[in-house]
Amino acid sequence: PGGGGGGGGDGGGDPLPYDHLRYPGVVPRTFAGPLLLSLFTRLVSFGPDRPLLIQSLSRFGLLIVNVLCLYRLAGAVDRKLSG
Repeated sequence: PGGGGGGGGDGGGDPLPYDHLRYPGVVPRTFAGPLLLSLFTRLVSFGPDRPLLIQSLSRFGLLIVNVLCLYRLAGAVDRKLSG
């Protein structure tokens, strides 16, 4: 029952506004983040051959980047909402 078409919960058959209907094809992505993380890991891995230490340090680097980005996002939201 419910009307064919593209799916929508209203049963009218109207398709929901999914991006892939408007912009078919590959989603453009950048690999700058993984590249920077791999460079950081490469620098760390010149030390002793201890995989757990290398993994922990690279995850710590990723944690620092995430915290800094969230801090910048919070500051931007605060500036936008306060004035």
